[in-house]
Amino acid sequence: MAKLTYEHLQASFNRQMKGDQDNRVELLRDVLSAMGHPERRYKVIHIAGTNGKGSTGRLLSLLLQESGMRVGHFNSPAMIDQREQIKINGQKISKQDFVTAYQQITAVLPAPFQPSDFTIFEWWTLIMLQAFANAKVDWAVIEVGLGGTNDATNCIDAPQLAVITHLALDHTKILGPTIEDIATAKAGIIKRGTANVVLAPHQAKQARRVIELRAHKLGVLLVDSARQATVMTVGQPTLAGQPLIIKSKSVPETMGKLRLLGDYQLDNLTTVLASVDCLRQQGVPLTNCELITAIEGATLPGRFQQLDRQPAVVVDGAHNPDGTRRLVESIKHLGLDRRPLALVVGFLADKDVAAMVKQYQSLPAEVFVVTPDNPARALAAEKLAQMWPGTRPCSSSSSALSRAKQAVGEKGCVIVAGSFYLIKEIEKLYQH
Repeated sequence: MAKLTYEHLQASFNRQMKGDQDNRVELLRDVLSAMGHPERRYKVIHIAGTNGKGSTGRLLSLLLQESGMRVGHFNSPAMIDQREQIKINGQKISKQDFVTAYQQITAVLPAPFQPSDFTIFEWWTLIMLQAFANAKVDWAVIEVGLGGTNDATNCIDAPQLAVITHLALDHTKILGPTIEDIATAKAGIIKRGTANVVLAPHQAKQARRVIELRAHKLGVLLVDSARQATVMTVGQPTLAGQPLIIKSKSVPETMGKLRLLGDYQLDNLTTVLASVDCLRQQGVPLTNCELITAIEGATLPGRFQQLDRQPAVVVDGAHNPDGTRRLVESIKHLGLDRRPLALVVGFLADKDVAAMVKQYQSLPAEVFVVTPDNPARALAAEKLAQMWPGTRPCSSSSSALSRAKQAVGEKGCVIVAGSFYLIKEIEKLYQH
């Protein structure tokens, strides 16, 4: 028999979407029971939200790592290599460790389950939970894939800390059409036995109410990060970072510099500071020095990330109206709209494209539109150009980037946004 490889597994995984089926999480819990509950061998921070999960998760995992902990981090999407979704102390899982975890699971898979009964994301979730146990992590920072209640990651027991980042309308066909529906889905990660749920700032009143009711019902203390912590900018932020003054209940007023760019990162950092307060109350030894080191060292691919300098090329995975609004605000706050500016944009067809286009139209930019690398879901560049008069359709992301850079010259700025599939393509161009 041929040796099982990582590549073979990736090709064999079931790519169906079953996240809207109510019984999937229970099925995964049955499998975890057969596996001996590897997820109970470490402490967990579970993160849900529409926008901000990646940055919040990155900051928390880096902080725990700085404090000397062994930390697993599960997030999506990956930029270049799918194995980036499972990281241990910042290093993506090896192909062999991935295969080993898979084999451990299939060896105890209860009847009548077959490997093909589970979707690719469900497999990644199970493998992640087993791999973290194999690696003997102290903490796992786990970001949901979609929603919360019916997300595969919600098969875990009550986490030590639940975190809910900014909530907005996205994936409405699956999660529901209202902000209350979105909040209800995300609130599913709150479980009886969790000490705290931390809520990010600037939530819609309806969303906040849903979270409050769920937390109260389950006896989980809700921590409002906006009341617990403050983050203030000092001076003008630049592409090199944002000088800040931070403060929370357990963090005295301290100066630092956040490398993660974008006005929305201030909310994410506020959420992290409130989370630090909660973790310290739980006895986790996190020092202020480690906190500042994490803040000043954190970077995140695809989130207001600068890839080039002359001209500046910045990529941002804003893929819903709320993310786009925050991106446009950040562009203006950084003064990038006062430089020659170009946009390279591509969308998935199932997104609220009209709302995002309206946001971008407030920028004085030349716009080059492309078809993202997702044949099943991408909105064709030609169709987008019809919806967005004055834009220039391009045959490829590399062609669009080249034309945009030429349009703005060395002193200008190119912003690439709209879909993570487009961001991945641009990231790959800078890997060679």
